[in-house]
Amino acid sequence: MPMGCYGIGITRIVAACIEQSHDDKGIIWPENISPFHLIIVQIDAHKSNQVKEFQNRSMQKL
Repeated sequence: MPMGCYGIGITRIVAACIEQSHDDKGIIWPENISPFHLIIVQIDAHKSNQVKEFQNRSMQKL
């Protein structure tokens, strides 16, 4: 007797999202299912080159 499972599981949904939204650097998560959110706020960069350089290095790593 053949049996099958035809439901849409969470792993299939995640795999479909990854397939639809990625680039050569990796996964680009849609905001509503993203595992984390990150906001970088640059404060007083015009006053300190050290702050500006740190922000630029951080953005390049992301």
